[in-house]
Amino acid sequence: MNDLNLNEKSYSNESPDFSFSDLVDISDLQKLIDNVAELTSLAVGITDTDNNVLAFAGGKKMCVGFHRVHPTTIGHCVENNNLVKQHIGTENPISCKCNNGLRDIAYPIFIENKHVASIYFGQFLYDDEKIDGHQFELQAEKYGFDKKEYMNSLSEIPLISRQKEEIMKNFAVTLAQMFAKTGYANLLLKKEKIEEFKLANNQIKESEEKFKTLFNQSPIGLATFDIDGNLLECNYSCISMFGINTVDEVIGINIFDDPNFTEQHKKEIKSGENVRFELKFDFDLVKKLNLYATHKSGLSFFSCFATTIKLNENGKTGILLQLIDITARKKAEFLLKEENNRFTTTMNAMDAVVYVADMESHEILFTNNYVENVFGNIVGKKCYEALQGKEEPCDFCTNHLLVDKNGKANHPYIWEFQNLITKRWYQCHDQAISWTNEKLVRFETATDITQNKENEQKLKEHEIKLQELNATKDKFFSIIAHDLKNPFTVLKNGSYLLSKHLENNDVEKSKEKAKMISNATKNTYELLENLLMWSKSQTASMELDIKKLNINSRVIKNIKEIENLAIQKNISIINQVNENLTLDADENLLSAVFRNLITNAIKFTNNGGEVTIKAELADDHIEIAIIDTGIGIPKEHQHRLFKLDDNYSRVGTAKEASSGLGLILCKEFVEKHNGKIWLESEAEKGSVFKIKLPVKQ
Repeated sequence: MNDLNLNEKSYSNESPDFSFSDLVDISDLQKLIDNVAELTSLAVGITDTDNNVLAFAGGKKMCVGFHRVHPTTIGHCVENNNLVKQHIGTENPISCKCNNGLRDIAYPIFIENKHVASIYFGQFLYDDEKIDGHQFELQAEKYGFDKKEYMNSLSEIPLISRQKEEIMKNFAVTLAQMFAKTGYANLLLKKEKIEEFKLANNQIKESEEKFKTLFNQSPIGLATFDIDGNLLECNYSCISMFGINTVDEVIGINIFDDPNFTEQHKKEIKSGENVRFELKFDFDLVKKLNLYATHKSGLSFFSCFATTIKLNENGKTGILLQLIDITARKKAEFLLKEENNRFTTTMNAMDAVVYVADMESHEILFTNNYVENVFGNIVGKKCYEALQGKEEPCDFCTNHLLVDKNGKANHPYIWEFQNLITKRWYQCHDQAISWTNEKLVRFETATDITQNKENEQKLKEHEIKLQELNATKDKFFSIIAHDLKNPFTVLKNGSYLLSKHLENNDVEKSKEKAKMISNATKNTYELLENLLMWSKSQTASMELDIKKLNINSRVIKNIKEIENLAIQKNISIINQVNENLTLDADENLLSAVFRNLITNAIKFTNNGGEVTIKAELADDHIEIAIIDTGIGIPKEHQHRLFKLDDNYSRVGTAKEASSGLGLILCKEFVEKHNGKIWLESEAEKGSVFKIKLPVKQ
C-alpha cells in the first residue's frame, strides 16, 4: 500500500469527486464477499462512509435476526461502525467488542487519500474467553427477544482463536489494499472517460447532422409533433405523401384537429405508448374543412406508427409519427378480396361438396357452405377424419393420381364413392390446383348421385322383376302347352276307348279306362287349382285374411282331403303336431302349402312308406316339418327347386304327373307370411321340407 500512498495518515482535504461504488462493480464485490464469508465462516461486509451497506454475507442469526431489528441494538451496531471513522488514520485494523456483546474487526479503505469505505469481519467471540450466558439472557429480556431462540443463536456464533483474529486482520489489510489499487486504476480510467465524453459529444453532433440528412431523405414519411399535437417538423417524403408544397405551410397544424384520425387513434397517440395503426385518409375532407393546401384528392391509405420521443436535453417529450403509403397495396387487397368473394360466392352456390385440402398434411384449407351444412365447420381438420370418420389417411385416397412424377398437375380424376359418414353416393371430380402459396393442393367437387344410384338400383330390380315376369309367362304357357295338354289327351283318348269297350260290353277294360280317366281328372283338377292360385298371387289381387289358426286342425283337415292318395299306395300319414300350437295365418294359403307338401311327399314315396308331419315352437316362430321316406332329391338338383325359370319336375313313384308349380306356390305363400321354406334331402333317403313361420303377423 505504501507505494501508492493510499492509507497514509496525511491525506488531502480536497477529496476528488467520486465514491467507492463509482469505481468498483458492486455485483462482483458481492460475489467476492460471498466467497470470503464462506471460507472464514464469519460475517463479512463493506460499507461506505455513510454506513450504507455495499456488500454483505455470512450474517449470523443473533445479529441479523435480533440485533438488527431492535432500534436500541441496531444503534449499538451503528456506534461500532462509527468507531472506524474515529480511528480513520490508523495503519492497523481495529478489533472491538460491540455493545451487543459480539466482536468485530474493521479496517478503512482509502483511494487517492480519500476514505471511501470500510471492510468488516465480525459476529464472533474468542475461543478462550468465558461467555457470560446470563448477560445474554438479560439482554434478551431487556429487548423483548424470544429467549430460547436468542440463546440458541448464541450457540451458532463462531469461536475463533486470537491467532486467527490476527490472520483476519492481515487479510482485511490485504483486501483493503487490493480494493485501493483496483479503485485507483478505475479512477484513472474515469478521468480518461471525461476526455472520451468530449470526443463522444462531438460525434453526437456529427450524428445529429447525419440524422437530419437521413430524416429528410428517408423514403418513410416522418413528422414530429409536440406533446399537444402541433406539427414541429416533417421530412420530404411526408410533404410528398400529403401533397404539400413546403413544410412551412403546415408547421403548427394540430394532428388532433384532423378528422381523418379517429378518436381511438388520438387517444392511443396521447397515451404515450407505441401505437401502430392503418389510416384511411380523405383529402377531399381536408379541402372541405380548409385544414391546409394540398394538391391531392380522393382516398389514400397509410400505415402509421406513433411513438414518444425526447425533443431536447431538458427531457421535453413529443410525438414521432412514421407513415408509409399503402394505397396501392390496399387497392390490390380490395381487388383480391373481390375476387375471393366471387370465388366463395360461386363455390357456395354449388349444390355439391367443394373443399380444398393439403395433399401432404391432409389439412382442410377451404370448404363451401354445402360442406359446412353436412359436416360442420371442418376447416383446419384432417380430411379423412372430418369427411370419412377415419383415424388415418383413406386407402382409397386419390392424391397420388393428381400429380405426375415431375410434380406437375395431372388431368382431373373422376370417380364414384359412397361416403362412410353420410352413406350417400357421390361422383367426385378431383384435381390438383395451385393454392395461395403456389403449392399444389387437392381440389374436389363431389355431386350427390344417391338418387341416381337408387334409380339405377330400381331399374335393376325392375329388370329382375321383368325377367321373373317373363319366366312366369313362359312357365304359364309351358303348363298350358304341356302339363294341361297331356291330361286332356288322356281324357280324349280314354273316353274314346271307354265308349268302344262299352259297345263291346268289355267290363274289365271299361273299368280300367274309367279309372284312367278318373286319375287324369284328379291330376288336372289339382293342376288347375294350383295354377289359379298362382295366377291370382301374380296379379297382386290376393289379399291375406289373417286369423289365429290351430295348426293341428289344419293338418288333420288337409290329410282327410288327400288321404285316398296315400291309401292307394299303402302309405301311412303320421300327424305329430301338438294340439295346442297356434299361429296367425291365412287359412286358404296355409292349407294350400300343407296340401301341396303332403301330396308331394305321397307322390314321391314308395308303396308302404311313411309321411310324418311335425311342428314345434322356437321363440317367436313355429317350425313345421313334412318328412317322408321316399326317393329323395339328389343334391345337384335341389338348387333348382322353388324357381320359375328352371322347370324342374319328375314323375312320382307310381308314375304320377308333376308340374313343379306346387313348390313355387308354397314358397310364395310362405314368404307372404314373412316366413321361410327349405329342403333337407339325400337321394334314396327321403326328404324333409321345413317351414318357419312367425307366430304373430
